Amino acid sequence: MTLSIQTDGIVLRADAMGTGPEAVLLHAGGERRQVWQPVAQRLADHGFASIAMDMRGHGESGGSRDDSIFRHAADVRALLETCGGRPVVVGASLGGFAAILALAEDDRQTHAAGLVLVDVVPDPEPKRVRAFLNRLPGGLGDLPLVTEILEHAEIFRTAAHRLTLPMMLVRGARSAMTDDEIERLGTAVSQLRVATVEGAGHLVAHDAPEGLSAELLSFLLEDAVRDRRIDRYIALAGGRDLLHPGGTLAKHLHRVGDTLRRWGEDPVVVDAGRLHAAYGTQGFGVPNAELATRDHLLRFVSGNAERLIDLYCRCDPQPSYASWNGNTPIVIDRDGGNSISLNDDERHALIVITVANEMDVLQHDCKLVQQHGAALKRIFMSWRPWLPAIAQAELDAWNVA
Repeated sequence: MTLSIQTDGIVLRADAMGTGPEAVLLHAGGERRQVWQPVAQRLADHGFASIAMDMRGHGESGGSRDDSIFRHAADVRALLETCGGRPVVVGASLGGFAAILALAEDDRQTHAAGLVLVDVVPDPEPKRVRAFLNRLPGGLGDLPLVTEILEHAEIFRTAAHRLTLPMMLVRGARSAMTDDEIERLGTAVSQLRVATVEGAGHLVAHDAPEGLSAELLSFLLEDAVRDRRIDRYIALAGGRDLLHPGGTLAKHLHRVGDTLRRWGEDPVVVDAGRLHAAYGTQGFGVPNAELATRDHLLRFVSGNAERLIDLYCRCDPQPSYASWNGNTPIVIDRDGGNSISLNDDERHALIVITVANEMDVLQHDCKLVQQHGAALKRIFMSWRPWLPAIAQAELDAWNVA
């Protein structure tokens, strides 16, 4: 699907592909958005969406290639405002410079789950850059935009230093980027992770799309990136303001997710636990009805996680729980009364999410312990074989007397 973004008196063109949490793909100078097509397809095959934009003056986007890098950064901000989730921003060369400036301005980092720089650092050695560009057809080393970027190294260094979101630098194995340049960036950005793609020079998306895709998928699945993306959903839904045992709903949801991670659960289960109430449960209403749609939630979690959230929120506890020890576990829909069959992975996921959730609630509400603690522990002990060893030990030590 082709998108049109109007900004600064011009129209920017972008291609959207896939369903799931988003990645914004920004190409290098001289390229077009189509260079990302193999990468976008790989992301879509693994449950992620992408938006690949023609930078201004490139492809079908308006503007000039000689426009200021600050206008390019404003374009990136305009694109991010059209995203419904919290995307990872991927910037190659020119796209990376624009992304650094875009995210460092004011609170713009709240719009992104992470930043991936593809063979670009904030302050490359000017002679190296000009020599590389002048070897290309047309000799691009003296273009006004190149000169502007190289003369503003201190601005880019300062901007990079302000970035606190998860970051990765993907380096082409045949790139002329130096270790000193990478070390400077790592010193300024303590959270930086560096990866190398074999068979690639500076234009990594063009040279080695499969290797770049693999690194992007790894980054998209990192704990810090997923947590940051989900926290955006919780904030938009008002979870930081809704009271809940132990403080706010946001704190409760994050504690549940952290418990599941500590128990060694799969990332899909951790993410579902962190947003288990997104559609509203029997005991807790929908935090924000406008956000409680499948299409919107899929911008923040995978399709498999959304399936677990949907099952959890549909669950009528009393008749459903009774089946979870048997050979035919089911969820009874609390609204329509329909029976939904569960496979073993779904049963396990719902059990660990339920135990982690209820144990956290009761830990922070003595009245609920008196009312429901003993009954819940009996139910949870009947599920003990389905719990990981660390959860079994915590359940054994759980005092609800």
